[in-house]
Amino acid sequence: MRCIVTGGLLAGIILGLWAGAATAAPAPAPLDISGQLDKGTAMASVREVFTYLGFTSEWLGARNTISLRNSQGTLEVKVGASSATWRPAKGGTAVQMSLARPARMVSGTVVGPVATLIRAAGLTCVGVSSDKSGARVWQGTSGR
Repeated sequence: MRCIVTGGLLAGIILGLWAGAATAAPAPAPLDISGQLDKGTAMASVREVFTYLGFTSEWLGARNTISLRNSQGTLEVKVGASSATWRPAKGGTAVQMSLARPARMVSGTVVGPVATLIRAAGLTCVGVSSDKSGARVWQGTSGR
């Protein structure tokens, strides 16, 4: 089944295909978070978005990096960097992905381009929509 989401706010993005069955467990409620648009890119709390998506997070202060981990691997996002790195859990080659906008620190929170980071982590069927006051992130097709 394909993820199909129509309409949306100023910048709606659907990522990937969903290969789930009709009997799959319902998706969790959408996550509405404060954020901002930066030249058309949805910027929001990286930790908050990835916790919602089932990741754990760790701040690596010496490297100015947030590390986001799930069973598939680890995504590392360095504040101020123009790319993020995905490291698969079961070996394989690390992959660097360019970011639409660099992550930055805002009041002690790492804020980054959530749609690009979701794609860098290889997540499928996750939607992101945003406007000038915030962002909505959802899984499956029920987030709008």
